[in-house]
Amino acid sequence: MIAQVLSFGWPGANWTMEGQDFGSLVWHPTNSQPKPTLDEIQSKMVEYDATRARQLAFNQGIASGFTVQPEGFTLRLEDADRAAFAPMLALVKEALELGMITSETPQLIADHTGTRHEVTTLRFRQIMVAYGLHYKSLWDARTA
Repeated sequence: MIAQVLSFGWPGANWTMEGQDFGSLVWHPTNSQPKPTLDEIQSKMVEYDATRARQLAFNQGIASGFTVQPEGFTLRLEDADRAAFAPMLALVKEALELGMITSETPQLIADHTGTRHEVTTLRFRQIMVAYGLHYKSLWDARTA
């Protein structure tokens, strides 16, 4: 654990460990950074643990996806999925502005299993905005 905390708290530092405890830490003199004390490492460990917990919660949120309510289907939140939804939302908005579709025109949306669900254009837009806000809340909690 000390090795991960050193990499996290003192990036670029040159050190080695001959064991798993602070006593085995060898801080090489080529470093511009002074060797951290055990108290400094323990303090960084708290920060490291909190950062890891936030990242884990974020990853779990991404893996869980976004459940659309009240319909009850779940959309994936992976990078490729989010990248696809943004242009679709923009396209639907543009089609509405050009009068090519209406708020009641049926739209298809595929859930995490690939099952297609038909919703109105208005509902599609509501879902996409809620989807984006859900992802933003995960991101905000991760970076807090």
